Amino acid sequence: MPKNDIVNAIRYVLRTDCSWRMLAHDLPP
Repeated sequence: MPKNDIVNAIRYVLRTDCSWRMLAHDLPP
């Protein structure tokens, strides 16, 4: 995955806090 895609993904996550919280449930602490 290109670094640019990673940056875009992070920006998208920051914009959609609700989505990040839902994803966080699927990830280990």
